[in-house]
Amino acid sequence: MAREQAMSDWFYSDPQFQQQGPLSAQALVALCREGRVDGQTLVWREGLPGWLPLAQVAAELGLVVVAAGPVPASPAAATAGRIPGIAARAPGAGGGSGSSRTAVWVIVGAAIFVFGIAVLGILAAIAIPAYHDYRMRAQVAQAVVAGQALRPAVEAWSQANGTCPRNGDGEIGAAESYAGPAVASIEVGPIDDVDGECGILVWLADKPSGLKDKHLQWALDADGQWHVSSDLARRHLPAALRDALE
Repeated sequence: MAREQAMSDWFYSDPQFQQQGPLSAQALVALCREGRVDGQTLVWREGLPGWLPLAQVAAELGLVVVAAGPVPASPAAATAGRIPGIAARAPGAGGGSGSSRTAVWVIVGAAIFVFGIAVLGILAAIAIPAYHDYRMRAQVAQAVVAGQALRPAVEAWSQANGTCPRNGDGEIGAAESYAGPAVASIEVGPIDDVDGECGILVWLADKPSGLKDKHLQWALDADGQWHVSSDLARRHLPAALRDALE
């Protein structure tokens, strides 16, 4: 059983907490002798309940856990079969260096995480309203194009017939025929509260939110001049329309 375990693929965690492996038990022992891993290095192989300090599986790998003491006279004796850093330590005799290093990394990681969340929150608070306004302006721009496209047909009908056209007259379609992503409907006809004026009333589509029941209106007066009005916020209107707004 011990031989099968020694032949298993091993993995270890390097100082940057990155998983390394797979490697053989012999390769892991060689790393110990080179000082690249020590008794506090976390290791794992299939069959272990989880990642364990190398010191806890030293016997399985044929490594000797030695007690802290004077440096051996022979370098060969110091390295043969022993794990650097796995000497038994008295309490408070430098045994907390690995734990301190781990704690520092945990604190740094937590600080970076918290800072990242804060930055993302700030960016979201700026970007989401800006994107919403952009979508609204884009929809209004499409509605403006749709409404202005009917002005020549209204003018032509008025000049030819001396009256204001309504939906269905000449080249003017039904109000709902203009429905689309930006427009709910376009109504054409006399403006009830203004004598002699003919209107194009564009109702905007429900989405994005905030545009439901909003409208744009172009009014053609008796002198053949167009006047525009709207109940939309000025910031959502194209610049050219804001200049002409009444």
